Amino acid sequence: MKKRSFISMLLVCLLAATMLLGGCGQSSSSGGFNVIVLGQIGHGKSEVTSSIASAYGQKISVEQLNNAKECKSGSVTYHAQCVSIKSESRNYNIYDLPDYNDICKSIASQGIVPDGVILVIDMNDRVMPQTHEQIEMIKGLGIKNVVVYISNCTDSELVELLITDVNAFGLEKVEFITDYDNFSTENAKKAVSVMDKWSADDNEAKSVSGTTVGVYTYHLSEQDGGKNSPIFTSDALDITINNKTYKGRLATPGVDMMMPGDMGQEVFELDENVSAKAGDKVTVKIGDATLMVGVVIG
Repeated sequence: MKKRSFISMLLVCLLAATMLLGGCGQSSSSGGFNVIVLGQIGHGKSEVTSSIASAYGQKISVEQLNNAKECKSGSVTYHAQCVSIKSESRNYNIYDLPDYNDICKSIASQGIVPDGVILVIDMNDRVMPQTHEQIEMIKGLGIKNVVVYISNCTDSELVELLITDVNAFGLEKVEFITDYDNFSTENAKKAVSVMDKWSADDNEAKSVSGTTVGVYTYHLSEQDGGKNSPIFTSDALDITINNKTYKGRLATPGVDMMMPGDMGQEVFELDENVSAKAGDKVTVKIGDATLMVGVVIG
């Protein structure tokens, strides 16, 4: 009897741990509001995630978050950790991804479909190239629910300059958390209180029409089921958007070809007008071989 009780208690503990620290993506319909933590490597993404977890009674270290689980979306492999918390308003799935590649692959493959974003920017580095790309991705997907968490704040004048830089990108409804307290519980709760005011309906699925479409893409590597060959601008592609297939080609200005493993924002020229929305799924093939996955960006 005692052995059975011990085993039952162990199973309950394991289940609780799984619920608190998970890995792969979930849809909003699963009962959680999906928030992805973005930012340049080294700016404090995992520290912010850990501090939010701690503010809601969970002890999850930066090391645990960095030891991210392997996830799959279709054939695409990426790494992510999910911290699930419950505020006074709702349940959150907060996704921490170790590096830029994981962020791109999870978004392009629809492994994670975010309802909102925490963008972490170090005051000293300000807006770095990856930060810039992530801001453009947020805008392209129509995500308006954004907290900009400024880390390592020591100088109020530099903070004001950084806020001016970020505002120049034209993000809507952005709110800033300025961290002078080294990822404190107080700032974590401030970030969540901002998120509690969000609605998934705040985001805008921008309409896209015409023969040119922007896509946030991942060119599949062999590991993800792709072919070890580039895509050239001269290649005739089958581009499927919302289950309708178009003939088209790669037409990103200044880009002559894409190699397996390449990712980011690309442009495709189609043989007929497309009617789509930001976030719609995209698949690119040559013959029967799937070479790229992605989502429409406005």
